[in-house]
Amino acid sequence: MKSCKSHNQETNQAGIMNKSYRIKLLFHCLWIFLFCSACQPNKLPEIKNKEINKHINDNKLSDSPHDDAQAKTEFDSIGIIEKDQSNIYHNYLNIRLVDSLRFKKPHASCVNDSTIKIPFKISERYTMEQPRFGLLDFNLDGFNDLFFEYYGLNGTGLKNTVDVYFYDKNLDEFSDSCWQLKNPAFYPELGIITEYSYGLGGGTAAKYKLENGRITPIEIIDIAIQQLSEGQLTVEYSYSFPNRNESLVFYDNRVRLPQEYDYRAIIDK
Repeated sequence: MKSCKSHNQETNQAGIMNKSYRIKLLFHCLWIFLFCSACQPNKLPEIKNKEINKHINDNKLSDSPHDDAQAKTEFDSIGIIEKDQSNIYHNYLNIRLVDSLRFKKPHASCVNDSTIKIPFKISERYTMEQPRFGLLDFNLDGFNDLFFEYYGLNGTGLKNTVDVYFYDKNLDEFSDSCWQLKNPAFYPELGIITEYSYGLGGGTAAKYKLENGRITPIEIIDIAIQQLSEGQLTVEYSYSFPNRNESLVFYDNRVRLPQEYDYRAIIDK
């Protein structure tokens, strides 16, 4: 039978060993935590992730679940080493990236047909030679509208222009005033049309939803260009979404827009 003294010594030694083991275990866990934390990529600010991801489905041309899921996964996995707004904007454009060329171009009818009842003299309103014109349902109300497609003469930047004269079914005639679009891209099967215009100091871009004669702006982009030294640019993009009363702001070092804004001629030259 062990004495009380011997028993106390063994107890003290066991306590010291347990305390030493707990300290080693604590340091081991701390090392694992620090190592795993270092391995994780830097994330964009949480609020930026939420703001951008919220607009993926509403503003992409394609609503393919696969495309959206892949884009979101790629965006979430990107590490931003420096606080570079151009990187953030690049990531946003990647989310918005779609193959817009897979959507068919609208097919205009009666191109340059002299039998169309035009409510004005072409030569008085359009001074360029041989403006292209035809019929196409721009507001998706089931009736063809009159349009003229031409390249503008005044201003800076690209000036591919389309003037739309809507058909009034009650009067059975085309309007004498037009809806003018700059560098438009029309996607009838999606009920979407985009346009943009900018020069040396900036400009605007817009996306419209078309449905049964209604034209609703769903995205407006204000572009502000600031010229810096040695030819460097700072471009501010202010995105607003009127149908949701929301907005986003990005900065970049060059002018670029989501792919669906790329100009697509309606009548082939």
